[in-house]
Amino acid sequence: MRLCYAFLAAYRFVPTFGEELEKIRIAHESRGLGSSNNVFLNIIYTPRYLIPL
Repeated sequence: MRLCYAFLAAYRFVPTFGEELEKIRIAHESRGLGSSNNVFLNIIYTPRYLIPL
């Protein structure tokens, strides 16, 4: 039962995290730090999205 509650609570916040991530991406683009098409660079740049999130 605890596992179900934890899953449902986490599932509830998925849209919120998506909205916040989009705001962070827009802020980075406005500062000239847009995303790259290179997969490896996106992996390297992941912390700059996760730290504010």
